[in-house]
Amino acid sequence: MIAAKPIMSHTKGLSKAFLQNGRVTSFGCRQLPPTVGAVMLSTSDSPHSLTCRHNTTSSKSYARASSTSAQTSDQRLQQQPGFHPIYVHHVSRVALEHLQDNRSDWLVARGLHRNLQICKNGTFILKFPEYGRIWTSYDSIKRQHWLSVSRNELAVRFLLKDHDKAAMALLQQPHKMQEYQLMSVRRIQQAIDEMIKSVDKSDAKKLAMENETTSS
Repeated sequence: MIAAKPIMSHTKGLSKAFLQNGRVTSFGCRQLPPTVGAVMLSTSDSPHSLTCRHNTTSSKSYARASSTSAQTSDQRLQQQPGFHPIYVHHVSRVALEHLQDNRSDWLVARGLHRNLQICKNGTFILKFPEYGRIWTSYDSIKRQHWLSVSRNELAVRFLLKDHDKAAMALLQQPHKMQEYQLMSVRRIQQAIDEMIKSVDKSDAKKLAMENETTSS
């Protein structure tokens, strides 16, 4: 992936993304400042790709944020038929990257790979085909990012990112910025893995109860 220029301040903390024909297939980080990440989503027939069912961000917002200088690859993509930009918050982006890059088999097995929704605020919702969903959210009062899951009897959430005093202290030290970023990514990935374990455990319990009822 090539480098892209930072978008305007009103989208600070968000990631730039491209969708084509509603299909999400690959995520790639670009060389951008820590507060702004970029993701390009293109098309593919891979069964392990994530498909976005809904998009709620207007392409006009990207046009205002784009540089008027030399045409970038992102701008060329935007002009191709079917391409339009969306914004994904960097916390949700890391979560989606981990799900697709490292947990794609689980996504496919659960039928989640065709039911991705990107919300206006850059969070996402993954819907199970039969019932339930996985989603990210942001508590603006406590400044916390959360990953939640609701499925059958399971209803639990996991902390993805917390702007606590320790985190703020690290951010004040430029030489520890990389350490903070790695720590944040690992925390998000661990939350995803714990969520998957919770879903699997809940499903196994439900199946055992159904088998017990059937046998009796």
